[in-house]
Amino acid sequence: MGRVLVLGHTGKLGRALARAFGAGHEVHGCSRSTGFDAGDFAALRALLQRLAPEVVVNAAALNGRAPCDADPALAYRMNSLLPRLLAQCSASMGFLLLHFSTDMVFEGAKGKGPYGEADEVVPISTYGLTKFGGDCYVRAEAERYYVFRLSMLAGESRRGEQFIDRMITRARAGETVRVAHDVACSPSYVEDVAREILRVVEQGFPAGLYHVANAGQATLHELMREILDGLDLKAPLESRSQQEFPFPSRHDRSTPLCSGKLEPLRDWREAIRDYCRSQRGPAAAAI
Repeated sequence: MGRVLVLGHTGKLGRALARAFGAGHEVHGCSRSTGFDAGDFAALRALLQRLAPEVVVNAAALNGRAPCDADPALAYRMNSLLPRLLAQCSASMGFLLLHFSTDMVFEGAKGKGPYGEADEVVPISTYGLTKFGGDCYVRAEAERYYVFRLSMLAGESRRGEQFIDRMITRARAGETVRVAHDVACSPSYVEDVAREILRVVEQGFPAGLYHVANAGQATLHELMREILDGLDLKAPLESRSQQEFPFPSRHDRSTPLCSGKLEPLRDWREAIRDYCRSQRGPAAAAI
């Protein structure tokens, strides 16, 4: 593996992947914060032709239910059409494409156990639907690819826009943190996820779809209890039903992940404790 291009390299996932791949490979990064718009398809195609990467890591997306509900056209462009373009370029230029999906492609009504790669996909939100569209385009049009489905990520964040980061910001401000006790996921430390993805790529696993998450599952309330304790934050934590929070679209109740192709990563609690230790040092200022 030679030159690696990371799209969205300043985001939580992109930063971790750039660090992981940078240990042994030539990594180039671009993102909106550095002046590059991955939604400008002509500019992106020109960049790919000029740089001629051997691997393209697509960590660029419009993430979250609320932003996607607010601008469905942009969600479709970034989450479905951008992966389609990259899949087409992968087929014509020959690079390996790494694309990232979400547990929110599932309905969350399975009722028992986590979701594996073979489980039926039923997206119930604009975010889940547009991300699944990207999955389908990549799997249909790319020849050399991995699609990695991920759950809720904890890790270093500059923008602080994602769920965990927003809750920590509130707690540090002394505000009450209100989270759902009836929404479950597979909390995962982004550094663990990035290392596993690097392993899959370097060891040449077969192309296809993989679920990558720390082992086990937690409700959002259990997750934030672990994080607030780990960061020694004394803000009040209140348990609520998801029905008490306003969402424009239907809400995924329980979407933990497991893999039938990869060995489980370490337990989520151990991973979150490491995340908290990282945030008590200089990196904490990044949130």
